[in-house]
Amino acid sequence: MGAILYNLFFVGVGVVLLTKGADWLITGSVGIARKFGVSSMIVGLTLVAFGTSAPELAATLVSAAHGKGDIAFGNVVGSNICNIGLILGVAALIKPIKVERSTLKREIPFMIAASVIIYIFAFNSIITRWMGFILLAGFVIFLYHCAKNAQDPELKGENQKESPAKLVTYVVVGGIGLVIGAELFLRGAVNLARILGISEAIISLSLVALGTSLPELSASLVATWKKEPSIALGNVIGSNIFNILLVGGATATICPFKISGDFIYIGLPVMLALAVLLAPFAWTKKEIGRMEGGIFLALYITYIVWLYGIKH
Repeated sequence: MGAILYNLFFVGVGVVLLTKGADWLITGSVGIARKFGVSSMIVGLTLVAFGTSAPELAATLVSAAHGKGDIAFGNVVGSNICNIGLILGVAALIKPIKVERSTLKREIPFMIAASVIIYIFAFNSIITRWMGFILLAGFVIFLYHCAKNAQDPELKGENQKESPAKLVTYVVVGGIGLVIGAELFLRGAVNLARILGISEAIISLSLVALGTSLPELSASLVATWKKEPSIALGNVIGSNIFNILLVGGATATICPFKISGDFIYIGLPVMLALAVLLAPFAWTKKEIGRMEGGIFLALYITYIVWLYGIKH
């Protein structure tokens, strides 16, 4: 009984840190956007996306440094599937997300292009060092694109109440809260599952997958709730681009790795299909509505159930 209460405490503290961390991260990010006239979408694509993707980046680079490039790549693919299927799906179910015309013309095609490139590379059966350099070059282009389209003059000076230092502090502390909260929640939940006799396979397919995506999920839900849908959508798109170009590129540069058939015929096609599906969904009504969110979530659940089925 003591062990259960101990781990429930971990879960509870994790949820509190995730919620408050996401709130601070979004508050600081929105404040920066308003104060310096930066588009909310660009803030979501960069600042929020990088903050929520930091745990995956750190874990992936550590795996690559230890020669586990395939595990690192699996984290990239799994995270991207979760970002669109679970996170965007749940966020849209809570509140429909309007899509800006610039996002339809630039950011979504950029994400699809990155997904296509990594899929093409995968058919080589190995992601080489020079492929990693190409992906990193693509990331530099992405950053240039964000810097070029960052300004939104209509927003500049809208929020002058908070100092830049305070807004940055919100972002940094919020990001740290997300990372620590996700770790505590994941540790407590996994331990509880083991105490209750749930198999390692179920734990890895559900709790671990959810745990690594909790920062993105928390940030996107809070952004949607605060009526900042551009940040929520930008977080998902930006995280996917970060994962493929920066994390994937850095992994291959540090440790070139082989691609298994599971990635080529299962993981990557699903990742690409979800990215491509986002385009017509967004174009149709210029928003990701509750119906589209429900479809994404249903597809994600189907994928997890199917993946578990073929592995057993």
